[in-house]
This record gives sequence, C-alpha cells and structure tokens, in this order.
Amino acid sequence: MARTGDDRMSASRSRRLQQDFVRMFKPLQSGACNVPPILGYAVAVAAVTTVIWLIATTWHAPVAIALFLVAVLVGGWLGGRKTIESALRRTKANLQLILETSPLPIAGVDAEGRITSWNKAAEQVFGWTAAEVIGRRCRTVPPDQIEDYVQLIHRAMQGETVTGLVRQRLKNGGKLIYSSVSLAPQRNEGGEPIGVTVIIEDITQRKLAEETLRESRELLHLVLATLPVGVVVMDRNGDIILANAASNRIWGGAPAVSGSKRWSDLKGYWHDSGEKVDPSDWASVRALSEGKTSLDELIDIETFGGERKTIRNSAAPIRNAEAMIMGAVIVNDDVTERVRAEDAVRKNEQRLRDVIDTIPVIAFINMPDGSNEFTNRSWQQYTGLSVEETAGWGWKSTVHPDDIALHLEKWRAAVSAGGKFDSAARYRGANGGYRWFLVRAVPLRDERGNVLRWYGVLMDIEDRMRAERSLRESAARLQHLSRRLLTVQEEERRHLARELHDEFGQLLATITLQLHAAKTVAGAAARSTLEECMSILQRAGDEVRSLALELRPTVLDTAGLDATLRWLASQHEQRTGTTTEVIGHLNDVPGDVAIAAFRVVQEALTNVLRHARARRIWIELNQTDAGVEIAVGDDGVGFDVAETVERTSGLGHLGLLGMKERIEILGGNLKIDSRPGRGTHVRIWLPSKDAGASRPRDLTT
Repeated sequence: MARTGDDRMSASRSRRLQQDFVRMFKPLQSGACNVPPILGYAVAVAAVTTVIWLIATTWHAPVAIALFLVAVLVGGWLGGRKTIESALRRTKANLQLILETSPLPIAGVDAEGRITSWNKAAEQVFGWTAAEVIGRRCRTVPPDQIEDYVQLIHRAMQGETVTGLVRQRLKNGGKLIYSSVSLAPQRNEGGEPIGVTVIIEDITQRKLAEETLRESRELLHLVLATLPVGVVVMDRNGDIILANAASNRIWGGAPAVSGSKRWSDLKGYWHDSGEKVDPSDWASVRALSEGKTSLDELIDIETFGGERKTIRNSAAPIRNAEAMIMGAVIVNDDVTERVRAEDAVRKNEQRLRDVIDTIPVIAFINMPDGSNEFTNRSWQQYTGLSVEETAGWGWKSTVHPDDIALHLEKWRAAVSAGGKFDSAARYRGANGGYRWFLVRAVPLRDERGNVLRWYGVLMDIEDRMRAERSLRESAARLQHLSRRLLTVQEEERRHLARELHDEFGQLLATITLQLHAAKTVAGAAARSTLEECMSILQRAGDEVRSLALELRPTVLDTAGLDATLRWLASQHEQRTGTTTEVIGHLNDVPGDVAIAAFRVVQEALTNVLRHARARRIWIELNQTDAGVEIAVGDDGVGFDVAETVERTSGLGHLGLLGMKERIEILGGNLKIDSRPGRGTHVRIWLPSKDAGASRPRDLTT
C-alpha cells in the first residue's frame, strides 16, 4: 500500500536528522578535539532527548534508536570508559523506559527471526505476553508471509532500515489486522548488526476507512455513469471538478472547465420567451453567488456541435458544516423529444377544439384531475353557461340535485382508476328544464401511460328515457294483466272441475242407477247390452274425475303442494308406466306459488311423455326461508333448448315460454338445461312471499 504524504515527510525528516548527527559527531570520531567528560554526559542527555522527540514527532523509532545508540557511543568515547559505563547504564534504563511506554508495539528479533524483546504495547495489541513469544519465531506473522518476514529480517541484518511496509499480522485468536511495519538493525560496539528492532503500527481502521472511501468513490462514479441525466459538480469558483458522460452527451462534448469562460460560451434561450439566457442568469451562477436552488428551468440550448435541444436545468449549492458555499451541483435532463411532443399535442388540441366547437353534440375536455378545461358551443347554447363559468367544477351546478351525488361519485372513481366513464344524468338547460343525457368520456395518455386529458360527449337520451319509461309501465300493466288472467284461468278451472265433478258426475251416477233398475226388469237379451252401457258409463266417470283433478286437483287446496306433487307423480307413473319419484319435502307453500309450481311440473311431465322417451323421471323438492326450488329431471333423449324455443314459438306453441312467464310473473326464475342424448333438467325457483319481496335467485349453477 502507498505511504501517505505525512509518512513520507516524517521519513525524510528522520533522514535529515540522522545526517545532521553524523556531521555533528564526525570531528569527534576523528579525534580532532579533546572534550571533557561533562560534555559526554551532555551529549548522552541530548541523545535521549532526541530519541524521544523523534518517536513523538515522526514515529520512526528504528531511526531514532539508531541515532540514540550512535550518540551514546560518541558520548562514552568523549567521557571516558567510566563515564561510558555510567552513561550506558542510565541510557539503557532510559531506553527500556521508552520501549515500555511506547504506544506502538516494539520487538527485538535475532538474526533467525526469534523474538528477543516484546514491549507492553505489543502485548496489548497482539494478545501474547512476552513470556509466550520470547525465544520463538514471531507468532504474529501469518503462515503465507513467513518467507517475506525472513527476507525483511535478512535485509535489516545487512544494515538496511525499512520503514512503512504494509503487511497483515495475526493477533492471538487468529484475527488478522493491517499493520505498518518498520525494521532497523541493532549493532554492537563494533558496528556489526546483532539483531533487528521491529516497530508495528495497527492501521486496520485507517485501511478500512480508505477501503470504504475507495468503494464510495467507485459507487459514486458508477451512479453518475449510469444516470440518464447530466450531472456536473463545480467548486466555489465555478470550475468543473466532475462531469458524467450523460452531461457531455447532452452538450455534445466536454464544456470548458473554467466557470467564467464556460458561462460566456454557453448558448441558451428561455423556452417560453425565446430570450437569450444571460451568463449571470444560469442556475449554477445563482447557486454559487446567492445560494439559491433552482429546479426544472426549461431552456433551449445550442450544443457545442450546433444541435438544438431542450433541457430541464436545475442547480443547488453545496455547503460545508458551517453553511459556507463550497460549490454547486447541476442537473440537466434532455427533454427535447418530450417537449416537442407536448408542443405538437398542444397544437393538435387547438385544432381538435376548433373541430369540437363545430360538431352538433355537446363535447368537453377535462384536465387529468377531472376538472373542466373546455366545453364546445353546443354546451354553451344548451346550458347558457360560458366556457369560463363551466371551467373547473362549475358544470356541477347544471346536474339535477337527485342525480349529482351518484354522477359525481362515478366520475371521481373513473378519474382515480383512469378508466372509461359512462353515466346518465339530468342536466338543466338555459330554459330551466332538465333533460336526460348519457355522458361518456375516455382518457388521453402519454407514452408513459399518464393521463393528459379527458375527452367526452353528452348525448341527449330524453326521448329514449321516456320511451323506456313508457315501455316499463306497459310491461308492468301487461304483467298485472297476465297475473290477473292466470288467476281468472285458475278460477275457471276450479269452477269447471267442480262442475264436472259435481254436476256431470252426479248425472253419470243417476244414469248408472237407472240402468241398474232397467237391468232387473229387462229380459235376458237386453241384460248384456245394459251391462256394456254401465261399463262405458264407469269409464266415462273415471275420465271425468281424472279431467277434473287435472283441471284443479282438490288435494292442492286440502293437502298442499307437497302431497299434490306426490299424487301427480303417482298418477303419471300409473298412466305411463315410467318410473316417477319425488325426492325431498316441502312445507306450507302460499297459494299462488303452489299453483304456479304445480302447473310447471304438470307441463314438464306432459312434455316428457310426449317427447323424451324417458325410462326414469325424478322430481326434486327444496325449500328455504327465501323460497321454493323444484327440479324435474329425466333420462330421455334431450333437445337443443335455444333451437326448440325459437322453432316452437314460430309455430305458436308457447309451452316453454308459458312456463317461464308464469314463473317470472311471481318474481321467480326458470332454467332449462338439456342437450341431445343427455336428458332434460327443468329447474324453477319461486319466492315464498310476493314477487316484490324477494330478489330472483340465480339458477345458473
């Protein structure tokens, strides 16, 4: 890793000091002068002071220690042997004190790389005590860096001083840290290297900070390179210090770095007015001089290549912690195509408005939020309101009070969802009267799907609404008439059934009695004829009773619908020989509902007999609080329902349609499910109460 500027300055300063010491003591080493012992002590003290200062200011302890040893030797030589021995003892103690109090780990190493000394800082940083490492090859060196470690020791033993090497070292427990490693040789009295002093500085945090800074810078450059907008960063003088590729692409090249020259070179024109942008009017100038933030200023520019473009120009000042302006950031967004499209849309809108204003139907244009922007002449003629009076939400005043809430709710829902709008409401005319209009509107979107405008029309449906209202009233009257007709029909059937059962039945019974009387007095030749007549009368009586029951079974009035349907199924099975069963059970059913259900089941059984060729028929009964559900199924040949209904209706056979109408008059539903070869399933549902009390049930499942 490269050394910092401070490290290089410290190393240079240490070398200069070392050279100064050599020059200072060179005359003494050559014997050019005699110096008293007191001067030797002074030199030793000066050496200790120098060592402490060098460690405190440069952190290059190997150089300091080497100078210290040289100074001690010189001082000893000057002061004599006794003086030397005394100074050595004191300096050795001072040196030991320096080593123990140093904030940096310091270790002594022999020529084989084994630890000979290990200070307190080393114990604290690496977690091994002196006893655990002395005499062993350095435990802080990772296995893959042992060879590098041996080479460094060898270089130091050759007399080389190495400083500021970045290496990884191991702590007790296996954790790796980044370290700045410095090595210097230890020499004996003869100047020969006898060991190495190793100083280690933990630079893990600095290394991590540098790595984080590097990653942040890389991320910043990556973000700027991928942004679709141009980004330029300036210093306080307006000079460019950073510009991404998008900025150069927008301007057709790299602009001048100098702020004053660049602002005078730029060619820009305010989009709305076409006036030239003065150099002092650029957003970046205002950001630097006034601290003003400007956003989305629309400017037509001429690029360095002569191309005309339109940009949205934004700028904001960059401030330091003291809120002083240190620079500015500028963002340019190339909106040329968008602005051209919007201009074209505006021109087309104006042409469209001119066309809309001439069409004979009411038309309008609304804003994306639903408020009105334009109404044509037809609207003004009908309502008497001008464009200005209608604009915004002024149109609401023309909607009928009974319609406005729902109409407005539907409109806001359509605007929120961005979907089509379709609603009918009454609008007040200039004469004060209301007419029904069908309002339809659709959104116009841009290429991103955003709603630009709403276009709509009001179609006068007053005549249609009146016709539909008349039709509903006619249908209601017809339904009432049909219901009354069915009631009269049932009454007539009841009356006819009673007449057949009572009057005609009694007449047949009287004739039978008379024939019995004649038989007793007649001769033998006439008795056979009388017996045959009595048999015919018996069959006639049975047919009359059967016909009376089919017209209006008395069991329906006396025993209810459940018993009547079971009787009907039994009669059908006896008469046709086809298995007919009833599944389920019904409780009390109201009279009208019971009669309608009976007639539909009766008609269904008749149809099975005529067309189905079925071997089995089943009647399913189900009842809830809401109504009665009855199904008649068979395993016959089946038929195409739609085709059969259309064909029989054309021929005047209204059996199926009559069944459906009878059920719907009472508010019920009828569904016929049949396919050729799959049998037939007729299902009806009738409300328990009057038709208006319940909603028809869905029989699609």
